[in-house]
Amino acid sequence: MAWRGCVPGYRAVVYAAALAIAAAASCARQGFPPGGPDDKTPPEIVGTVPLQRAANVPAARPVTFEFSEPMDEKSVEDNLFIAPIPAEWPRVTWRSGSRVMTIAFPVPLKSGATSVITIGSKARDRRNNQMKDSFILTFSTGPSIENGSIRGRVIPYRIFGRSPENVAGVDVVAYRLNDRAANPDPRSDIPDYATQTNSDGSYTLIGLSSACYRLFAIGDRNRDGFYTEGEDMIGVASGDVALAEGDSLVLAPHIAVSDADTSMVQLASVRPADKNRVELFFDKEIDTEGVEVAVEGVSLSGWFVPSGEPKKLSAATSDQMEGKKYAIASLKLRGSDGNPLAPLAEAPVFSGTARADTAALDITDWGPKVLIPGRDPIRLVFNRVLALPDTARYVMRDASGENVTAFRTGSNTLELAPGTEWKENFAYLISFDRETLRGVAGNRLTGPGSQLAFRVVHADTLGFIEGTVSDTTGTGGALYRLIFRHLDTEAERKLEVRERKQWNTGAVLPGRYVAFGFRDDNGDGKIYRGSVSPRRPAEPVYAYPDTITVVSRRTSGSIHFIFR
Repeated sequence: MAWRGCVPGYRAVVYAAALAIAAAASCARQGFPPGGPDDKTPPEIVGTVPLQRAANVPAARPVTFEFSEPMDEKSVEDNLFIAPIPAEWPRVTWRSGSRVMTIAFPVPLKSGATSVITIGSKARDRRNNQMKDSFILTFSTGPSIENGSIRGRVIPYRIFGRSPENVAGVDVVAYRLNDRAANPDPRSDIPDYATQTNSDGSYTLIGLSSACYRLFAIGDRNRDGFYTEGEDMIGVASGDVALAEGDSLVLAPHIAVSDADTSMVQLASVRPADKNRVELFFDKEIDTEGVEVAVEGVSLSGWFVPSGEPKKLSAATSDQMEGKKYAIASLKLRGSDGNPLAPLAEAPVFSGTARADTAALDITDWGPKVLIPGRDPIRLVFNRVLALPDTARYVMRDASGENVTAFRTGSNTLELAPGTEWKENFAYLISFDRETLRGVAGNRLTGPGSQLAFRVVHADTLGFIEGTVSDTTGTGGALYRLIFRHLDTEAERKLEVRERKQWNTGAVLPGRYVAFGFRDDNGDGKIYRGSVSPRRPAEPVYAYPDTITVVSRRTSGSIHFIFR
């Protein structure tokens, strides 16, 4: 791992190792005997020299790790952390069929100091099984060991997204601020301490002296030990961590890690889908909010990002003429990462078509799938821009005669709300008027697609979640946004909590929930991820560490959100 290119002697060691590997590969092809069950057991470290927390270890003595099975040597060496960083990177050798690794220090370790050697959780055996957790060896070349430690957790920025970030094996680096005149920069500054997260994103930095530390989480893809913009994931802590004299353990704020892509959104192509639609394709996912687009020669009645196609924008046009050139007069949007659209060198042009849109109107998504008594709306997403005006509001009747009101909430979305409230333990069957509800090209619902069936559960089946919000930063007047997701239905209950106080979700479905929250300091409803340069801390986040189980007619209490 890390900083090795900056430590004298490291490149020579790597080059020599590469030659040895190449020579071995030219002599024989190694493999595993066929047959037998696949080995899925994570490797472990079964012994070390010196022993854990040993004192008065000679500063020049080699350190040995024994593994439970043969290891992929490169993966271990790529995920090796030594703190404090040695003056010259050590020489690593292997024996006993890649089960025993020895680390020899050309320059003795600092005398009378605590040393911490970590084998990160991305180290794997020859069967490609990764270690379940990082292994940390602490020892001292003096009579005592520094007992200070920082414990924390790295969480995905897109914690409830389609593809949340992988937080296993993320590097966590710490800079001792007491010894620095300027803000440390993880792009170029060697950290004072480092470790790697376990499979659940948790980590511990140990063997620390009293000081104030600044933390970063880095998904270091090229294993150079630094944050590379546009390539690595990055997480900026919401605050520094102070380890006072005599402290043995301090809890760090959770760090949300994400790909901090700084590249602008690029428009890849524009083409007509039919005479009433034009589609714009981009190189990355785009934000559905704040889109503005105009086309010379035709009017637009709306646009949307189709379900399952996050890199495409579909816009509804008035009738196009076959072969006529149309130019995109204006285009404004941002990527889902917040980056703006790259300036267009010239207005993109497409040739119109007279081909009709013959597809049926279709409901591509709707939810929540399971309703509770009350007035929570049902959101419907369609495959076309709707012909209804923005102020559309009309009353439909359920098969039993219950009134249901429909509101247009977007170019291709409707919300259904009950006349009073959804009746408990009641099955609804909504029939849509095919003449009233149409796409802009006249697309109509067909067959079973013109009806929507759902059921409202009985109130006696519901439970509650309650707890508190605490904030150790002392921030007053803050807005905290809490989200609870049901693991089976993916239904979400969102709360806004002002100040640090008790809260209650109200009635929710029974089952298992995961919970997450953040302090919305800028009031935009999104997590601010912070900035490496110029240095700006992130908004505090917190992922509740356990699954919350809700039982019918009971309250799951003592759920504490702790912001640091």
